[in-house]
Amino acid sequence: MHYSDYIPRPDEAFHLFQENLIEVLPGFFTKLGITTAQLEPLVAAQAVWRDAWGLVCNPATRTSVAITNKDAAREAYEAAIRKLVRRYITGNDDLTNGDRQLLGLPPRKEGRTPILPPDDYPEAWFDTSILREVHAHFRPRGSEHRAKADLMHGAEAAWSFLDSPPTDVEQLIRSAFDTRSPLKLTFKESERGKTLYIAFRWEAPNGSKGPWSPIYSVVIP
Repeated sequence: MHYSDYIPRPDEAFHLFQENLIEVLPGFFTKLGITTAQLEPLVAAQAVWRDAWGLVCNPATRTSVAITNKDAAREAYEAAIRKLVRRYITGNDDLTNGDRQLLGLPPRKEGRTPILPPDDYPEAWFDTSILREVHAHFRPRGSEHRAKADLMHGAEAAWSFLDSPPTDVEQLIRSAFDTRSPLKLTFKESERGKTLYIAFRWEAPNGSKGPWSPIYSVVIP
């Protein structure tokens, strides 16, 4: 079952998708093993998205700032949705294909090939041409074209600002995830000039994770 593309790309379709998902999810709390409290971050992100989407849909309030805010709201909301699906739904054998259809998610294919834990790590390079942004491109080691290893859901990044180079990934206390390269990180004006230390690893659709890459360093532009 491939979940990397289950979220519709057009904003209009995404809006309908997320409305259905949040409405239907409480009926699956038992199968998913979650509670209302665990859904609260998603509901909060939905509220921000609804407000931003409403401003863009109204010609009187549709400005470049409103569109930028809408894009940021969607990015944060989409990340929260993917995190919940990845953790509680993707590898959940208690959910039937009918359940997945109600949630707006693709069915699990019968007789699927078992997914083995990743045995390698991504290699990365960085675009710092935009102020206060780092675009972290990742791909399978040795590949010049593919942005993601076969059967992988995406790449997880661990990162931190540190005064000296870390000796272990455990020192990188912040995390991010993306199903598509590049992973885009945005920073504050006060963080310009700081050194970002970051490492990557693959994550399979069943949640299993591969080894960490070497730790990279990037100066925030």
